[in-house]
Amino acid sequence: MRFRSFFGVALIFAGAISLAYGGFHYTAQRTPLTLGPLHLKFAEHHHIKLPVWFGFACIASGTVVLLIRGKRR
Repeated sequence: MRFRSFFGVALIFAGAISLAYGGFHYTAQRTPLTLGPLHLKFAEHHHIKLPVWFGFACIASGTVVLLIRGKRR
């Protein structure tokens, strides 16, 4: 039961963060050329956009997970 509650809250939290920020950024470091002690480095900046429906779907599914009761034995 605790795992289900934790999973539901995590889904709601992920959906809220997705709606608030709309995506996330990350930087990829590349070293395409190395000549002895010299290193040529590039930093590529990427932005991953998450659609609005993804945030609402996470919130809705998290709510459903929290509201569904487990089987009783």
